[in-house]
Amino acid sequence: MQQQIITLLQVSKNEYEVTIISNYMAWCRKHEHSNIQAQRMLTSQALFNWWLQEYRKLEAKFIDIATPYKGYLSKEDMQRLHKQETMHIHNLFSKPLLYTTLNKRQEINGNPLAN
Repeated sequence: MQQQIITLLQVSKNEYEVTIISNYMAWCRKHEHSNIQAQRMLTSQALFNWWLQEYRKLEAKFIDIATPYKGYLSKEDMQRLHKQETMHIHNLFSKPLLYTTLNKRQEINGNPLAN
């Protein structure tokens, strides 16, 4: 699926990965209220995995819509369509994962210097 999207968008793999990370950071900024919350969200593997799974569903919809127009739309139009379809991620959130990420604190016991 990733290669299909890269082909449709006519971008490199690195540009595509930067787009994904930028979208995740924008999503996190929408749900954070402080720098500490932003840091917790950006470093939460469980939250990112959930977000990426939902994002991939939106990208699958983009593939279904864009594939018939592959030779007809310009690069800019294809990227605009991709953005239009993936922007729906901002309407989604996992309340339990957000609560856990923002409110639970990990306590490290023992002597960290002895490890």
